Amino acid sequence: MAHELSTTDRRSHERRVMHGTAQLSSPEHRSFVVYIVDISAGGVRVVAPINPRVGTVFVLRIRLPLRPSGSLPVETRVSVAHSILTGEEDGFVLGLTFLELPNVARNAILDYLLV
Repeated sequence: MAHELSTTDRRSHERRVMHGTAQLSSPEHRSFVVYIVDISAGGVRVVAPINPRVGTVFVLRIRLPLRPSGSLPVETRVSVAHSILTGEEDGFVLGLTFLELPNVARNAILDYLLV
């Protein structure tokens, strides 16, 4: 009998809903607008118009919210952890893992998660 991973088995970071858009750029310099679903210190979940293979590396450009106001533009490499076709949104839900998140960006995410 195959063991199915529960949500708590797969996720090691607390997540929080986050709305907005970001940009994914492929190694071939193709860019896609993606819609942010949620974020954690380890990664971000987005809805995208593409279905990339697990392990594909992209550059993500995202604006992280800052407290008490403003935002922090961040450009970082991410890897596709999963891609699932969704009927609710128009596209694929991608789980993206941060590969090289700068400390200032990680701190901004941690502050956002505390609200």
